[in-house]
Amino acid sequence: MKLRYLSNSANGPVLLFERADTGSVRALRTALESLVSGQAPAVELHRVPGIEAVDGCRLVALLSDAPTDPLLGGGFAWRLKPLQWESVLGLLEPLAAVEDANPDRHQYLGKAGPASVIISTSDHW
Repeated sequence: MKLRYLSNSANGPVLLFERADTGSVRALRTALESLVSGQAPAVELHRVPGIEAVDGCRLVALLSDAPTDPLLGGGFAWRLKPLQWESVLGLLEPLAAVEDANPDRHQYLGKAGPASVIISTSDHW
C-alpha cells in the first residue's frame, strides 16, 4: 500500500492510503492498536511494514486531545482521542477481512490537520 499526499484534489488536501490489500491494512491496524493500547505514544504510519511513502509523505498517529497541525518537514500529525482511534480501527476492519468480489473500495478515516485521510483498494476513491 502507498501513502500519498494530494494537495490539490477536488475535495481539498488528501492523505491517501492507496492500493490497500488485506495484508497492508492488517499491518496498519496492528500499528494503530499499539497506539490505542498504550504500547506506543505515537506511530509513524509511513514506516509501517507494507506501507510505502510516496515523495517523502509522512503521517504520524498520536493519542491527543490537541488539534492536529502539520509537522515540520512536510509531514502531518493525526491526533485523535482513544475512542476516535477505536472508530478508525472499526472502519479499517472490513478492508482487513478476506478480499471480496468488489476490488474497488474506499473509506474516509478522518482528518489530519487540513487533510482528509482516505484508504482505498485502488489508486482513487
